[in-house]
Amino acid sequence: MSKIMRSPIDDQGCCYAPDRTALDQQRPQNGGQDAQQGTASFARGQPCACAVVLRSERSGVPDHGRAGDREDHCVAHTLGVSGRWTNVGAVRFEALRWALQVRHGRRSAGGGAGLFGTSFGAQPLDADGARTRYTPRAWPQLHGSGYRATHTKKNYLKPWRRVMWCIGLLTQEYRRRMYNVLRLYAKPLRATEPVICIDEKSLQLVEHSRAPLPMDRGKPAKVDYEYVRKGTSNLFVAVEPKAGRRVVSVTERRCKVDFVAFVQELLTNNYANARRIHLVLDNLNTHFRKSFEDVLGKTAADKLLRRVDFHYTPKHASWLNMAEVEISVLSRQCLDRRMGSREFLRDEVDAWQQARNAQRRTIEWKFTRQDADEKLGRHYVS
Repeated sequence: MSKIMRSPIDDQGCCYAPDRTALDQQRPQNGGQDAQQGTASFARGQPCACAVVLRSERSGVPDHGRAGDREDHCVAHTLGVSGRWTNVGAVRFEALRWALQVRHGRRSAGGGAGLFGTSFGAQPLDADGARTRYTPRAWPQLHGSGYRATHTKKNYLKPWRRVMWCIGLLTQEYRRRMYNVLRLYAKPLRATEPVICIDEKSLQLVEHSRAPLPMDRGKPAKVDYEYVRKGTSNLFVAVEPKAGRRVVSVTERRCKVDFVAFVQELLTNNYANARRIHLVLDNLNTHFRKSFEDVLGKTAADKLLRRVDFHYTPKHASWLNMAEVEISVLSRQCLDRRMGSREFLRDEVDAWQQARNAQRRTIEWKFTRQDADEKLGRHYVS
C-alpha cells in the first residue's frame, strides 16, 4: 500500500513559503510525462507528494482527496490556486487531482485500479463503474453522494424482465407458406380477385358495478375498479387490406358453425361478384375445408367454395395475417372500454366499421420476401 506523507499544513498554521517550496520540489514539472512517472512511482510504493492529511477528522477512512480541515486559503497557497477561486471548489479539485493520480496508479489484487473510500456520505454503489471511470478528466461529470458518475447504473442486470417470443422451426414448409402469403400481398388490387384476411377475437363482457362519475373542469372521469361479468362474446373480422374494406360480425361463440356462417355470408353477399376469392387464415381447426363439409355437407360445401382459394400462414406465424393488424386497431379505437351486453357491443362495432369503411382505411404491408430472407435466413432449417 502506498505510504501517505503528512503534509506540512498539519504541523504549521499556514506557513505559505515553506509549504509551497517543499511541494514544488516534489511536484512533476513536465506535464503528462512526469505525471505518468509520478503515478508509476506511487504504484511502486514511493511516498506521495500531494498536500493531504493522513486521516480526515470528518470520517474514519483515509482521506487522500481532501486537504484536511484547514482553511481553504491555506491550502490554496500551498497548491498554487488563485485566491479568488478558493470558495468555488478549485482548492478541493486541485487536491483531488493529485490524489486521483495515486488512486489510479495503484493496482488491486484482482488487476483493477484500487479505490479509496469516500470522505463522507454514501459509498460508491457500483465499484466496477467507478473504478473504470474515476479519472481527473471526468471530474466535471461527477456528482451526487459518493461522487458517482452520471451514467453509473444502480443495476446493470434486471433479472425480473421477460420477453415472450414464439417462433417455430423455419422448415421448408414454413418458408413455402410464408412465401405464398407474401407473394399474395404483393399483387396489385383487383376487384375480381380480392385478398381477404380473416381472424377472430374473444372478448369478455363486463359492466360497471357503480355508475361512473363524469368528468368535470380540471377533473377526469372516475370509474369504480369493481366490475360485473356478463359472459363472453366473439368477433369475426374480415379485412381487404388494399381496398380499405372490412366486415366485423359479433357472435356468441366461435365454433365451426359460427365460422362457416360468417364465411358464407361474406361470399354470398359482400363478394358475390368476385370471380376468385383469396382467403388468408391461420391454422385454427375450424378454418379448414372439413368444417364446411361437416356443417353444410360435401355437395353444398363444394358449391360454396368453388371460388375460394385458402392460404394458410405457417404455424406460429399468425403475424403474417393482416387481420391481426385490423383487430389491433379495433381494440384500441372501439373495445377499450367496458361492454356490458352483446347488443351494445354489436352497435359500437357496427358504428366503428361503418366509419372506417367510409374513410377507406387501408393497410400498407411492407414486409417482403427479401426482408424475410434477410431477417430470418440464418434460422432456416433445410
